[in-house]
Amino acid sequence: MIALIGFTGTGKSSLGRELSAAYGLRLLDIDDLVERRLGMSVRDVFVHRGEDYFREVEEREILAACAEGGASSVLVTGGGAVKSQRVREALCEHCFIVHVTASLDVIEKRLGSDATRPLLAGDDLRASLEALYRTREPLYAIAHVAVECDDLSVAASQLMAKWEEWRRGKECAVAKPDPQ
Repeated sequence: MIALIGFTGTGKSSLGRELSAAYGLRLLDIDDLVERRLGMSVRDVFVHRGEDYFREVEEREILAACAEGGASSVLVTGGGAVKSQRVREALCEHCFIVHVTASLDVIEKRLGSDATRPLLAGDDLRASLEALYRTREPLYAIAHVAVECDDLSVAASQLMAKWEEWRRGKECAVAKPDPQ
């Protein structure tokens, strides 16, 4: 299974859809699975139940997807999923982990008017992005490879080549959260 991790707005969902369509992989988008399970949008879960509740459900969905396995699947995680030690361990045990990247300028442009991102609410999107990015970036170090996602078709073909290389026997180290 390929797992896509990375900061919000880097293109994980778009890349997941591209990989699914181009390579016939089953798409498991965790945000979509959470929304179906709870019958409400991610934003509404944050507003009405809080981030902690969302993270619990997100973790359960990721652990279930990892346990069910499937080499022909692509798992798209939310940007904060790697905050969970259990998620990081499960991803390392079951998946080829890809850190989907983009510059903060690109992310800011992509998210500019997206009011559905609950952790980025406020007047200064750039400051919110930078602060959240700093806290999460070290956790993405569990990835086997990084792929820049400015051009989806290029990113998808690069990722598949790296996946084939990894399948010959690479490992990852589980990143521990900074105790700050």
